[in-house]
Amino acid sequence: MEGDTIMRVDIQTFIKQYPKEERCLLNKSEMVRRFNCDSRTIARHLKMESGELIHKKSNRKYSSVLDDYKSIIIDKIDVHGATAMAVYKVIL
Repeated sequence: MEGDTIMRVDIQTFIKQYPKEERCLLNKSEMVRRFNCDSRTIARHLKMESGELIHKKSNRKYSSVLDDYKSIIIDKIDVHGATAMAVYKVIL
């Protein structure tokens, strides 16, 4: 989650309801308590809204151990109606 910097919608909508001039006056400590998050999260959201920080998407390609078995898993579940435990036993 940290690598992709996913924006929290609740924080984002709260910040957007204030004009740009008033965003610097927001009490960060109160926002941390209200949204139950780290102060750095609030600071990052405020910087992204003001334009100081640019949101970068991750180019990382995620792979799974189960990618090699994907066709077998789909076949067993869709065609044969197997349970997760049955598919697990077939892969083992």
